[in-house]
Amino acid sequence: MLLRDRNHPSVFMWSVGNEVENQGQPSMLKMLEQRVSFCHEKDPTRPVTCALEPHNTPISLRDDSIEAKVEHTKQLAQRVDVLGLDYQELWYEHYRAAMPDTLILGTETFPYYRGKDNRVKGYVPVNPWFDVANHDYVIGQFVWSGMDYLGETSYPSKGWSSGLIDTCGFRKPVSYLQQSLWSNQPVVHIAVFNEHMKSEFNPTWTMHWKSPAMEDHWTFPEYDGKLIRLVTFTNCESVELIVNDESYGERKLVDYPNHLILWELPYTPGKIRAMGRSGNQQVCEHELSTAGLPYALKLEADRVILPADGHEISHVEVTVIKADSV
Repeated sequence: MLLRDRNHPSVFMWSVGNEVENQGQPSMLKMLEQRVSFCHEKDPTRPVTCALEPHNTPISLRDDSIEAKVEHTKQLAQRVDVLGLDYQELWYEHYRAAMPDTLILGTETFPYYRGKDNRVKGYVPVNPWFDVANHDYVIGQFVWSGMDYLGETSYPSKGWSSGLIDTCGFRKPVSYLQQSLWSNQPVVHIAVFNEHMKSEFNPTWTMHWKSPAMEDHWTFPEYDGKLIRLVTFTNCESVELIVNDESYGERKLVDYPNHLILWELPYTPGKIRAMGRSGNQQVCEHELSTAGLPYALKLEADRVILPADGHEISHVEVTVIKADSV
């Protein structure tokens, strides 16, 4: 693998493991040194990391003290070029204070929340990206997971569903939070919190990999005559929200340091529009309309000719359309 891909422009770092057993034990440290040395030998141009998870520590160190965790992590950091950490943003500053020359990479981070206690069971609605943005020694993050996948679950679930993109390739509303954080192009997107949304089967221990139940449409008859909560994701200076030509005001992003501009308003069918502004200029918008009565199904295939080899597939999108769309 190293010989095959060491000249590939998309490879910027090698990883020799992820959440391995016996983390910090002498046998593991010896194996870590061997693998890092092997990578350096085959490709001296790229740094090497190993993704370390917060719980896999020797029993003797499970006293939850910051001092013990820092000393344990030091042993691992000394053997890699970049310290790869899974779900440990709350300890970044402690590690940096103890290891001022160490660079950190968030090798796994939650898609929406940030851990807040030393067992990563508590969580707050502040995206782990801000630990990258606010610390120059943190070089980036990998969101777990970018896309939903099959496996690593228990019945009746068939897969892991915490991704920014579902298994059919459709973006989830939370993905626009990442776009607003990562992109330089203006973006604004409406996502409606829907407590009535049918939830997937999720074991309790996976809940902090989720985001609140959100949908990006404007057809909510169950909210008629009730307040509805929504968020606008944006990287613009401000957002104005308009429902059926009635403005609900303009809100500035600077007042929402977690990049979640929250709104509450009475639900009325029709059109809702979010306009992103920089200064006095509108630079982007997102509009949703209440759906009409279903009339027909529209099928669109990404491929209509397939080789008869038993391996190729066609992805068919099914859309419910109203009468005046035919």
